[in-house]
Amino acid sequence: MKTYKAIWLQGVTCNGNSHSFLNYPHLNHLLKNIEFLFHPSLPSKYDHLNFDERADILIVEGGIKEGFLRDGENFIELFQKFAFRAK
Repeated sequence: MKTYKAIWLQGVTCNGNSHSFLNYPHLNHLLKNIEFLFHPSLPSKYDHLNFDERADILIVEGGIKEGFLRDGENFIELFQKFAFRAK
C-alpha cells in the first residue's frame, strides 16, 4: 500500500482536531499509510516548518487569520507555501 506524505498545520485553534485525531481508535493502522512531514504533536520528519519537501496531503486545523504567526512566520504565507506544494 502507498504511503502518503502529509503536512498538518495549526492555525488559530484550541487543538481539538489534533486531540480527536490522536484518540482515533485505528490511529496506528492509519499511521502505517501516512508519513507526517510535519505535525505539531506527532513524531514527524521535520520539527519546524522550514522545509521544501512536497506532500500529498495538506491538513489545516483551525482558522486562518491575518497577522497570525506560526513558527515565527505569517500563517497565511505558510499556508500558501504548503498549499502550492501539496497534491
